[in-house]
Amino acid sequence: MKAMGTAVSGRIEHCLVSSRRIRDLRNPLFSVNYLDREIRKDNSDHVRQTVQFARNTGNMMERLEVYRFYHNFMKPYRIRGKGDERGLTHGQVAGIDGEKVAWQLRSLCTQRRFFLRNQPMSPSSRELWLKGVQTALRWKADYLPSYAWA
Repeated sequence: MKAMGTAVSGRIEHCLVSSRRIRDLRNPLFSVNYLDREIRKDNSDHVRQTVQFARNTGNMMERLEVYRFYHNFMKPYRIRGKGDERGLTHGQVAGIDGEKVAWQLRSLCTQRRFFLRNQPMSPSSRELWLKGVQTALRWKADYLPSYAWA
């Protein structure tokens, strides 16, 4: 199999990686495999080979967004089961300022988040905030409270 390529001058090179390749740190798909494993381990909607599924797509996406926040900003960073003696989180190891994260966590329960004040917002976050993610075969859209536009 060919090694993973890089984007050159705006072009993307599609490369295949064998599914039989060991899923360790040297695997080019390590980050994807890791995230998939963590989501399947921690979110019941994504468990393999069961009849479990999310009944509402928008709610499932909201749960994934909350899980992403938890994983990046609250979950302790560990390597091979050993905690980091400095008490760092995944986000801090990735270079996000710890003081900024601490302020956001403190303000999470004390300040309301308003749509117009939380700019800029990515298109996917905006769609999620406005309940734009529709569940297949559902006849009517999810209820959007009026304060969501505040």
